Amino acid sequence: MTTDQIRADLKKLASEIEALAQKVQVKIDSDKVVLDASNELVKDSLKLTFALGQLYGTNQKIVHRTRAVRSNANYHNVRDSRGRFTRK
Repeated sequence: MTTDQIRADLKKLASEIEALAQKVQVKIDSDKVVLDASNELVKDSLKLTFALGQLYGTNQKIVHRTRAVRSNANYHNVRDSRGRFTRK
C-alpha cells in the first residue's frame, strides 16, 4: 500500500470511530445495552492503531545493520594464570 492509500484508510477509520463513539454515548445516555457498540469501537480503534503503525513503517528509511562477526578463536584454549578462558 502507498502512503496515500494508508492515509485515506486512516481518515475513514477515524470517521467510523467518531460515529461509533457518538453511538456509544447515546446508548449510555438512554440506558441501552452498550456492549455491541463498544466492541465495534474497540475493534476499529485497534485497526486504526495498526494502520498508524503501517504508515509509520512505510515512512521510515530502511536501515541496514551489519552484524559484528565474533570468532570463537579469541577464546579457544587460551587460559590465564588462574586457568580461566581468556582472550588472546
